[in-house]
Amino acid sequence: MEQLTQDLLERAKAVVSSQKKDYTEMGKVHRAITGTHYGCTPCNESRILYTLNSFINQPERFALRIKEAATEMEEQKQTSNYRFSKNATSKLIVLVTADSVIKVTPDNLTDEKAEAVLAHKQYAHNIERIPGTEPEQELTDDEDETETGTDEGSEDSSEDEQADVPATDSEGTEPEQELTLDQAQAKYEELTGQKPGSRNLNTLLKAIAEHESK
Repeated sequence: MEQLTQDLLERAKAVVSSQKKDYTEMGKVHRAITGTHYGCTPCNESRILYTLNSFINQPERFALRIKEAATEMEEQKQTSNYRFSKNATSKLIVLVTADSVIKVTPDNLTDEKAEAVLAHKQYAHNIERIPGTEPEQELTDDEDETETGTDEGSEDSSEDEQADVPATDSEGTEPEQELTLDQAQAKYEELTGQKPGSRNLNTLLKAIAEHESK
């Protein structure tokens, strides 16, 4: 018998024979044997003790599951960008796929498992992304246009040269109302709620016109 199984066998016997139940140890031994974690050990005492007694009587039946549980507990050490939400209705989620059965608990939660849960509408409310771990949002087309403006090597000079050039519309005529660079920046911020990323007057005026036409 492997040392891990022998150690668990001794711990299981101690839990079962103890007159005063140590629920923390009971839960740990049960999880190490089965890989299953109950949110409330006292609530599941009878079920856990039944499993522990079965393990004591036939430890060889649990050998494979103990190895699997040990692997899952190793995964607990991995950091995840997700966690079980405060509104979670279950701390044990079982996903059945064509290839396998995936058990997800707070202790073995990984990004991959969290995303698998989130993909199922009936379980998604149990998982949430940890604030501050969100990936950087990609720029929208308007933001990208105003922030990039011109090539890096010629950005300052071209913007300075074009800053005072009157903007024209698609037909080549000057717009009805000309804005200064400061006015264009202020109007862009008012329309979009974001500070402009460009000092190019033409670029700002085009972005403003696009927002006003929506």
